Amino acid sequence: MARGAPDDSNIVTQNAVYRLDDLAELAARLGSPVVYNRYGSVILAEDFTSGLGTWALTGNAGAASAYLNNEYPLYGGVCVVVNSGDVADEWAGIGLYLAPPVLGKIGFLVPFTVVGSLADLQLFLRYYNGSIYVQFGVKYDLASNVIYYQDNNGAWVQFATGYSLFFGAGMYHTLKLLVDLVSNSYVGVYVNQDYHTLAAIVGYPVVSNHAPGLYLYIRGTSAGVENAPLYLDGIVVTQNEM
Repeated sequence: MARGAPDDSNIVTQNAVYRLDDLAELAARLGSPVVYNRYGSVILAEDFTSGLGTWALTGNAGAASAYLNNEYPLYGGVCVVVNSGDVADEWAGIGLYLAPPVLGKIGFLVPFTVVGSLADLQLFLRYYNGSIYVQFGVKYDLASNVIYYQDNNGAWVQFATGYSLFFGAGMYHTLKLLVDLVSNSYVGVYVNQDYHTLAAIVGYPVVSNHAPGLYLYIRGTSAGVENAPLYLDGIVVTQNEM
């Protein structure tokens, strides 16, 4: 029987996460949670169909809010809306803690769409080891169409330009951040289908005695023109990345 996997795939140790055989039809019917880049073993696939759960709202916006919405879902019938209000430079976001992963290359994929005037979208991945955390960040500036990474001093450094993304009703785009938790450095960033290497660029270290684990954070900043809801859905975290 054809399996589409190596003959020894069910007996040889491959990684921290193992495959199951003969699920090709099920996979084809369900579809992949990863649209552009399908490397890595999925350890979180969040479509918010069970609610916000332990995702927590933070921000400095007086009107900051995060709520479920069925207007522009990408998967499962609902998405989450993060609203930073209509005051310039105020921001709001949602964050989630995860248990410590197997050290190696980690992926953090965030599909998003915007309705209204958002100044920027920022996503962060922090790795806590008990004595410090190392933070990796990506920022998409919607006004200048520029994308930045956060360097080892916490400053934003431009690495890609010309991304004038179209946001129609329900038109999602994808950012995927790839990092290496062994070397505490970036690997690269996907912007939809485009890949930008950031190999060997070190993350931002901060002293912290927080318990070991991962922290995911996604935030939007208001442009001050009008309410600018940030729609999020289909968030995926992977390990054993290439």
